[in-house]
Amino acid sequence: MGIAVDTHATLCVTNSTESGSVEEYRYGRSTPYRSITDELVYPEGIVVNKSGWLYVANSGHTSDQQAILEFPPGSLKPSSREITKGFFNPQGLACYPPVLP
Repeated sequence: MGIAVDTHATLCVTNSTESGSVEEYRYGRSTPYRSITDELVYPEGIVVNKSGWLYVANSGHTSDQQAILEFPPGSLKPSSREITKGFFNPQGLACYPPVLP
């Protein structure tokens, strides 16, 4: 559903399913080197900022699962901060400044 590339050319791809995941692919590889699954239910939008923080729009299938989750660089678990107010069924994300020129 969503794709993002970090400053190391790692490709991040969301699998928007009830048991959702973010698969991470190293540059030039065709198989993921790791999968992020913790707290993800229908992840859709995804973005990585210049500091390496990963943000995932988790659309969920109930309102209490709908959130924007942030993952510290290199972490498979989200931080304790969740953005949950002011939207319904988040699907896309953007960051400023952009990672790539």
